[in-house]
Amino acid sequence: MNRQEENKRRAIEATLALCVKHSYHGTSMDTITAATGMSKATIYRHFGSKEVLIAEALALHSQQTLSQLAQLFNDPDLTLEDKLTARFSTLEGLVEASEFHGCIYQQAFNEFRHEDEDIAGVCISYKQERIRLVTELLLANDIKQAKEKATRAELIFNGLLASLEMGLDPELITLAKRMYFEQLQLITS
Repeated sequence: MNRQEENKRRAIEATLALCVKHSYHGTSMDTITAATGMSKATIYRHFGSKEVLIAEALALHSQQTLSQLAQLFNDPDLTLEDKLTARFSTLEGLVEASEFHGCIYQQAFNEFRHEDEDIAGVCISYKQERIRLVTELLLANDIKQAKEKATRAELIFNGLLASLEMGLDPELITLAKRMYFEQLQLITS
């Protein structure tokens, strides 16, 4: 990775971390420059605007997260229940460590849906791709009405994320997992 790519990566990672902590509109370019040690001119040269930086940060994070989800779903050593449970287990770990700050895509969409189509588009695409991956997983396991069930189940997962943002209650994860599996008509353990 050359210096320019390193700078872009550092700006993207810092921006995402700061936005999670302070919100997207609450994160100023001054805060980003302080966190990265880069000048505003350098950041603007790489991205053009704060909104482009946020869109690229969300797109990169989305790509990484969806890649991890696809890898989990394609693991031949795990059962369907194991694959779906892993998402809830990860969330439990984040809540227990007080590292869950809400869904970055929902937060970004809420802040930018009327202001920036690129940011809103990344957020919408992320949610749609998650449904597509769950649908493919269900189809691979001969679950009928896979797309409808995946859509309904992901609505439950999204509701869980929103509820946890208002209060880190681990019991909500247990309840949402049971509802998710019931929606898919799978037995939970």
